[in-house]
Amino acid sequence: MSKNIKVPNLSDSTYYSLSRNAYKYDQLKEKLKSNTPIVTENKIGWYVERVRNDDDTGLDAVVLSQAEKRNGKWIKSDSPKNVIVAFAGTDPGKDPLSDVEQADVNHIVLGNDPKDKTQYVVKKAAKDTSKTLGRYTGSMEQTAMLESGDYKLITKTSQIDQADQLVREVKQKYKGTSTIISTTGHSLGGAEAEYSAVNNDIYAVSFNSPSIVKLHSEEKQKEINNGDYNPYVKSIVNPDDMVGAGWWDEFDRHNGTTIYTKDPSIATANREKRLDGNKLQQVGRNLLYFANTLIFQNPDTHWVGSNNFSFDENGNVQNIEGDELVYDKNL
Repeated sequence: MSKNIKVPNLSDSTYYSLSRNAYKYDQLKEKLKSNTPIVTENKIGWYVERVRNDDDTGLDAVVLSQAEKRNGKWIKSDSPKNVIVAFAGTDPGKDPLSDVEQADVNHIVLGNDPKDKTQYVVKKAAKDTSKTLGRYTGSMEQTAMLESGDYKLITKTSQIDQADQLVREVKQKYKGTSTIISTTGHSLGGAEAEYSAVNNDIYAVSFNSPSIVKLHSEEKQKEINNGDYNPYVKSIVNPDDMVGAGWWDEFDRHNGTTIYTKDPSIATANREKRLDGNKLQQVGRNLLYFANTLIFQNPDTHWVGSNNFSFDENGNVQNIEGDELVYDKNL
């Protein structure tokens, strides 16, 4: 049974643009401070309502409200048509432990519960707990700090669960209004967008995000596999991309509709070649492909760039090879 979820009148290219902007941490903070809008490529203004960064878990998120244009100038709306929560993905320029080890490996790959809690050491007088003194390991140094009385332990869930909590807060803020809430993100950020969208029954568009169906409750998984979220969650994926299409085998599905940006048959054939032979050969080929495409970007199959995502004059996703159609994996 389909959900009764409000669908925004926004193009794929709008979500694409805001997914890219989610990585511009300093610019977002400056826009929030100066109260000036971001203007996307399709000439829509967005005010930064909130920036959420957690150096411990790796969460990087921004809440954006659609601006109004009056007399040729952008103004902040008291009742915006749309509010979008955009999530940045794995960023190699930041602490690799927070994104890669804690989120990508622990939850995306291994499927551990995003609500699992981790303890951190923080100074009792600290007002900002987004950056602590590190994870609690029970070391002699940390024990001495706690015994001094100046430090304490706090718990945090994963950035995936933090993303879910943030979206829940935003949805509650606009409850009873006509504002439509939706999410977007790229890579790990796209996974967070999909996860929080399904849990909060809102619309989402993600780009090259991994499948996170297994992270949901059994009830939600049944709804996802039944296609309940197909009209409301759109995963736009380059079929050559290991993150978005599948690390080893091809993903069975994403949370909603998976749109491949080109004919996936060549990508499927190449995947079969990588998985030919014995296990050691398979591992070697897959690691080499992973390194070439994601680390050395030769070719780049993953980033939110024009080589992976293209849009028509109306902002709808189109085939990156110039063919007529994109491909709905569910069909």
